[in-house]
Amino acid sequence: MNSMPTYITSITSKGQATIPMPIRKLLKLTTNGKVLFSMSNGKVELSSPPKSLQETFGSIKPLTSKMSFQKQRVIAFDEKTLKKKIEGSVNYVLC
Repeated sequence: MNSMPTYITSITSKGQATIPMPIRKLLKLTTNGKVLFSMSNGKVELSSPPKSLQETFGSIKPLTSKMSFQKQRVIAFDEKTLKKKIEGSVNYVLC
């Protein structure tokens, strides 16, 4: 016997069906949001669609440092070198 809950909903004349609340909560679906349907091997999978670039814009704070690109590159190289030293493989070539 399947221990996962199952739900039956009606389909309207426009082809619309209500997604049960527990599923909407699980997928974090909101009113007027979008849902992704995938078909494979005769089964349909319902999931949250990936966020668009526009939806994620501004989610990462810009760097406030006025550090030059060259300085950032040197710091990144030093961090990479330190990581390799810790791992036991050091390469001192700066590309």
